[in-house]
Amino acid sequence: APHHDAPESWRRRSAGLRELTRLPRAPVPAWFAGTLRPYQELGVAWLWYLAGQGLGGILADEMGLGKTAQALALLAAATAARPADEPARPHLAV
Repeated sequence: APHHDAPESWRRRSAGLRELTRLPRAPVPAWFAGTLRPYQELGVAWLWYLAGQGLGGILADEMGLGKTAQALALLAAATAARPADEPARPHLAV
């Protein structure tokens, strides 16, 4: 069978997914009023990483672990990180 190497972009993306505990923190601004627990910070970092790679992700559980706080922290980071000349876009959290 022929040997196939994955494209560099795929290797870069998959490396981040294999090393979740090493993901850099999302740039959640100081004005974000919520307090995130360490596992929630990791969830926001994971979603921030996925967004930066042009990918999407889902936070799902049925235990009340703070998915809303994580989603709002991600939206705050995205809002704070957007260029000043880019118009604000609405977000909807359901």
